[in-house]
Amino acid sequence: MLRKRWLALAASALCGVTASANAQDYGPAIPGMEPLSAPFVQLLNNGQQPETVRSGIMGGATLYFFRPYFTNNVAYVTTTGFNNPPQTSSSQDFDWNFQVTPAVWLGWTSHCGVGFRARYLYFDRESDSRTVTLDPFAAADTVISAPPNLSPIFDPNGGARVFQSPGVLLTNGEGEDTLYFRSNLRVQTLDGEATYARECGRLGMIVSVGGRYLSLNQDYYASLTNVPVAGESENSSLRSNREFTGGGPTVSWFGRWEFGRSGLSIYGMARGSVILGTQRQRAVFAETIVHPNPSIAQTNVTTKESSENAAIPIGELEGGVEYSRVFGGTRLFIRGGVANQTYFDAGSASSRDGNMTLFGGQISIGLNY
Repeated sequence: MLRKRWLALAASALCGVTASANAQDYGPAIPGMEPLSAPFVQLLNNGQQPETVRSGIMGGATLYFFRPYFTNNVAYVTTTGFNNPPQTSSSQDFDWNFQVTPAVWLGWTSHCGVGFRARYLYFDRESDSRTVTLDPFAAADTVISAPPNLSPIFDPNGGARVFQSPGVLLTNGEGEDTLYFRSNLRVQTLDGEATYARECGRLGMIVSVGGRYLSLNQDYYASLTNVPVAGESENSSLRSNREFTGGGPTVSWFGRWEFGRSGLSIYGMARGSVILGTQRQRAVFAETIVHPNPSIAQTNVTTKESSENAAIPIGELEGGVEYSRVFGGTRLFIRGGVANQTYFDAGSASSRDGNMTLFGGQISIGLNY
């Protein structure tokens, strides 16, 4: 009871009204003045609230089924024609599957529709790996390399080298190179918002404004292995991490249209955010060559780092179907639909340029109490 009284007092202060023990009792008449009218917003219990917007606690969980799409998503580049021009180049992209992505939200709404909400989303998945082999015959006219400008340049006594095949041993005609490529994407968003809920007939709406924190990590990994004979080997790797962290404003609109009193509705959501922050990149090229010839055997590590300020605008759209039921003062709902999140100028694990999109479906379950 004490908790409910405190919430009622908070709602009264937030909405600019004062709760009354009796909604029809407005106090004694004042001589020479009209009787006081009813408050513009009455503090009703949830059994009297519309089904779309109900005061009190709101919360729920979402499972997204997202697949990442990139403007620039190169795993490796194959160039042929070194000894038989003209040269031609082709690139192989990373491939991604649909992955489960969780999100949760929790908030509170006053009787007049004003409230607050927090929301957290977490995506962390790897791409499908790519494996390719280069033998001595193909190596005479073909080079397989990491995307341009990704690998640090190692300069052993003036002989510049980057991650690519043929490696040192295959260039000498020994063995064959086996290359392996993969990437990883991790997205975390945390929103804190002020909300306002409104009923317009069968249309229920929630608008929000607040701030968003974004952590975006994109990792690239490539390796080369060549073991021609016992006692000889070449192993090299390229690891690159692109990390963006920042914050900025976010605004959203949510609407649902109910069909009669069936509990079945269609819904839509649009959100826009602009995140300002710092983008850091660190790439490490390492190689170890074991060989009886001391002039060939070596171990090398070289690193490239950069940092810059950046802005990432984000656009989100969702739409689908919702079904809800009211049990006493609690409204339960389940929601399913299509979802799209586009991170403009976010790049990829292998490139600073281009957009990144998470597209798929979602299913949510939540309540208003």
